[in-house]
Amino acid sequence: MFQENEKESESFQFMQEKIKERPINKKKLLRRMIITAAVALVFGLVACFTFFWMEPIISNWLYPEKQPEVVSFPEEKEETLPEDIIQTDEEAKRAEQNAQAEQSTDSTITIYEKVGLTLDDYTNLYGELSDIALEAQRSMVNVTGVTSDVNWINDIYENKAQTSGVIVADNGVELLILANEKMIGKQQKLLITFHDGTVIEAEKKQVDANTGFCILSVNLDLIPEETMTDLTIATLGSSSVSTLTAEPVIAIGSHAGTGGSISYGMITSNSMLLKMEDVNYKLLTTDIYGSTNATGILINLKGQVLGIIDNSYNEKGMENQVSAIGITELKRTIEVLSNEKERACLGIYGTDITVALSESLNMPRGVYVESFEMGSPAMICGIQASDIITGIDDSVVNYMADLTSTLSRYEPGDVVTVMLQRAVPDGYREMQVDVTLGTLE
Repeated sequence: MFQENEKESESFQFMQEKIKERPINKKKLLRRMIITAAVALVFGLVACFTFFWMEPIISNWLYPEKQPEVVSFPEEKEETLPEDIIQTDEEAKRAEQNAQAEQSTDSTITIYEKVGLTLDDYTNLYGELSDIALEAQRSMVNVTGVTSDVNWINDIYENKAQTSGVIVADNGVELLILANEKMIGKQQKLLITFHDGTVIEAEKKQVDANTGFCILSVNLDLIPEETMTDLTIATLGSSSVSTLTAEPVIAIGSHAGTGGSISYGMITSNSMLLKMEDVNYKLLTTDIYGSTNATGILINLKGQVLGIIDNSYNEKGMENQVSAIGITELKRTIEVLSNEKERACLGIYGTDITVALSESLNMPRGVYVESFEMGSPAMICGIQASDIITGIDDSVVNYMADLTSTLSRYEPGDVVTVMLQRAVPDGYREMQVDVTLGTLE
């Protein structure tokens, strides 16, 4: 039986196969690996791009981000200047008759008693002034610019520069602070110290090329509720009235060399003009003694801001006289900086032609072009020195303030039509030029 099985086994040997492993095609395998990796890479890039592109859209849809409100200040009522008041002979006679009638019917006699002031009266007076100043200080902050550096032995140290800032607006997302960038420079980090001592990092939004003032922003979500309750937003007054001279004022900030300084005095002059590109600022001088690097604000006895302190424009010999740039002309600048708009420029330096000047010299009303920046839009379009600008598009320009306010409504690159009067041998000739506005730098 064993032999039979052996024979049977031998008979089936011819049917057995030996299976050999298929040889690996290394080139083909490498090609497939490269294709797979490339597909995975493309898929990953598409997924990443789609995520980064769609994520903000989906996030804004699910959790809409609050947009900042536009910062704007109400237009001031134009003061009627003496030279703008023109009366006919009949109106003058009628006014004189009315005054005489009132004088003849008024038989009331007022008697004033001479009263002397005691030390208590002076104490109470300064106490009330102090209350006004302390309330205004709640709108003041200390701005610290910090830059890290390495000395010659590789030790890390920090450079710090400080200035006073004033809270000018709340756009619903950020608290906006006006400060003098010339005092802090281009620092790596900006720290805001609020009235209650809270310190929060700020960001710089924009800088005004004319004055060097800048707007800093602090995210409202970073400010503690207690700090928000303690601070106030400054009330901006008016520096355009002609009766500012001899008005009592309070200087607040770092005008005396240290933060939190308070000084009392009065305005000694508001007639000096700082002529800058496309704008004229009023310089308010006071009888207050301060630092040559003074910063801060001037307020009136209502607590309203009249000017932003900057002693860099003082004349030689008066370096320590506390002076401020008038707030009326600064309002449009603050609006532009707060809303992060690029400031459109024409590029001229001008002066007002008042009614009196117009009548005496037989000149049209408007802004007299004294000079212009080289390469400015005004120069490129052919505006010349001694031209008188009377309008921009549909806006009438009688004063430099009109020109500044009108330009603030445009953006760089906008094309405007400037109406002007040019002197010719027999008088003035009306002209129109199209100007592509540039960027104030």
